[in-house]
Amino acid sequence: VRKDTGQSLVCYNCQTCVGACPVKLVEGVPYPMTMVLETRLGNYPRVAELARYCVGCGRCAGKCPAGISAPRLAAAAVSHTKNRR
Repeated sequence: VRKDTGQSLVCYNCQTCVGACPVKLVEGVPYPMTMVLETRLGNYPRVAELARYCVGCGRCAGKCPAGISAPRLAAAAVSHTKNRR
């Protein structure tokens, strides 16, 4: 688990973030939950790809019972992938 991505480990897969997100569906998958789950798996390049759809509103974090912030995870994944180049 990379710095600032550990909160993805406590995701309940409840999809509350999907209901709160104005985007809801990206490339046929529920958003931002898929981004959170890909973070949990350590698939940071995929998270960085999905991050471009995040509008940064923070509604997911406000509704998530675990307090997970998809914008924060997206920023950490993008930072990680940029640092690996």
